[in-house]
Amino acid sequence: MWAMLSDIAIQAKWNDWQLSKEEWKELFTTYLFGHRKLSTRDFTMEQMSDLICFIEVFAIDNNINLRNM
Repeated sequence: MWAMLSDIAIQAKWNDWQLSKEEWKELFTTYLFGHRKLSTRDFTMEQMSDLICFIEVFAIDNNINLRNM
């Protein structure tokens, strides 16, 4: 997940803002799971899978080259 977020942080902007990989993670988790602070350490396998799939779709939709894909 962190490698994917690093690739996104390097290649993408959010509303013309360059975000860190931590900020992208917070943005994605908030979008998927609501407006509460979540730790991915506590995610179930299903939640982590959903997050990774969401990140992959975002990357594809935004022409971001992921090193691991």
